[in-house]
Amino acid sequence: VTAPDTLPVVLVVDDETELRALLAEYFGRHGFEVRQAEDAAMARRLVAEQLPDLAILDVNMPGENGLSLARFLRESHPRLGLVMLTTAGESVDRIVGLELGADDYLPKPFEPRELLARLQTVLRRVAPAAAAPGRVWRFDGIEIDLDRRSVRRQGEAIDLTGTEFELLVLLARETPLN
Repeated sequence: VTAPDTLPVVLVVDDETELRALLAEYFGRHGFEVRQAEDAAMARRLVAEQLPDLAILDVNMPGENGLSLARFLRESHPRLGLVMLTTAGESVDRIVGLELGADDYLPKPFEPRELLARLQTVLRRVAPAAAAPGRVWRFDGIEIDLDRRSVRRQGEAIDLTGTEFELLVLLARETPLN
């Protein structure tokens, strides 16, 4: 198996420990490296250490809120993908988040699969070069494209359900590299 050069890095910034852990586990299974921050100060430190490809920011956090952090990240890292999350369903919060430069906005509670689809869309939009060549695994005539969630054998497309695709990726990931 030829593994991707680098996994896309997602920074999850939320004061809810369980939500961060759930997203880290879920995104990890779907080919992302996940870094976690419980507040904006920790997020700033992590971004200084390693710039992620995308950040998921909770709007309502103690201390510096997600809107302020989004403004800072957008000004300092214009190519960084930003997705905002909040329990507040107010349209004004969504509008302000988008005006500050967020690429997308999702109210809580949300379906992790929908958030994953939105992340993949934002990544394609903000960093198409990063999402292209390193996200295809090849071995024994099989090609697994992690971004398109497609599989080819000897160049011919193979139809798989979402679960079948996830199982194949899991098995391929556990296969020792030669």
